[in-house]
Amino acid sequence: MSKFTHGHYFCSECKKLFEAEICSLEEQICPICDKSPTGRLFTAVSGEDEDGTTEGSKKVKVHLENKEAIERDLEAEALKEQGLIKHSRRREKGSRRIPIVITVWFVLVTLTVAIIKIFYTEEDPNIDLDAIALIQQREREAELKQARELVRAVVPDCEKVLTNFLKATSPARKAQFVYRGREKATKMTRYYTKNPTFFTTRSRLKVGRGELLKGMQHETIGTICVNEQGETFEAIFIRPETEWLIDWDAMVRYSEKSWSLFPSGNDGDEGEFRLYMRVRASNENINVDKINLVFYQPEIYLKGKFYGELRGEASSNVSVDVDSVVGQKILKLVEKQKEQEQGGKGSVTRKDSYGFGIGILDPPGYHRVRVRMKLNKDKNEHSFELLEILTDYWYGDDVVASDEKN
Repeated sequence: MSKFTHGHYFCSECKKLFEAEICSLEEQICPICDKSPTGRLFTAVSGEDEDGTTEGSKKVKVHLENKEAIERDLEAEALKEQGLIKHSRRREKGSRRIPIVITVWFVLVTLTVAIIKIFYTEEDPNIDLDAIALIQQREREAELKQARELVRAVVPDCEKVLTNFLKATSPARKAQFVYRGREKATKMTRYYTKNPTFFTTRSRLKVGRGELLKGMQHETIGTICVNEQGETFEAIFIRPETEWLIDWDAMVRYSEKSWSLFPSGNDGDEGEFRLYMRVRASNENINVDKINLVFYQPEIYLKGKFYGELRGEASSNVSVDVDSVVGQKILKLVEKQKEQEQGGKGSVTRKDSYGFGIGILDPPGYHRVRVRMKLNKDKNEHSFELLEILTDYWYGDDVVASDEKN
């Protein structure tokens, strides 16, 4: 019968295997790190064992205490040596650092208002309606503050994207700064073939004002910019993932056909256009059977005053029946604009349906529309027929949320 005086031990402290005299594990000391191994105990033998096995066989005694912990250590060590354990740091962009305190406070206020509304009944005289109104006001203020913080943080990124877009010398290069630019590359090429590119000096700009818009597919900001030439213009930025991109359709007021060349087309031609629509002064009260309209090609850059009479030429008169679908939509647009002007401080306070302050750029009485128009010709005379008002904005269809579209 073989007698064994020495065995092999694995030290869980220094991760080394060592040979030492067999003794109680609690009394064992690792000769390498001078610490208690408190791990697995391996005993290798040679020759015939007690059970009669042949020479060269081995027994392995496993000390069960701390077994699971040691196995985890061994597995982790093996993975580490193979380079499979990696540590990474998450890096947040400064534009996404909305103050946590504001967000938490806003959520709490929202929950408080919701609870009050759920449990409030007209029979309960103990509810303080003034307190509810105050909470709702603070809720709106917190929301506005949160939006301002976001806009302030991302303005430098938006300025950089817009500058690079304006400096790009070809439609293909411009497309990389445009929302869904790859899909719009073809129509961008057609557009810039007919329209000269922007001046170099227009690429030196500053974002003077920005607003977080609502009802959009992604996080969207409407901005008013001023360039070195003293021109004022607007730019809409969308963040589908991490980068801000430009709503190109809105920026150039894209139309599938040239509005200025449309009258020279053939009888019956149709086209979609982004235009300004104005109801003639004679129809201000709209107490007649017909609404008389004129349309203008919107300019990208405005010089001097932010708003005033447009420099573009008005179209020929377009008449619409008051009781028609188009006529009713026009009535709603006129009424909406009047309510905004009366409730604020004039036209400057006007906002579109998505919260963008258009009153600072648009002349009073002018409406942003995207329309479907038909050309009627009789010899040398031409007239326009308004078939449909598609939208009361110039944003791209892929920018506005689907459930918000008209």
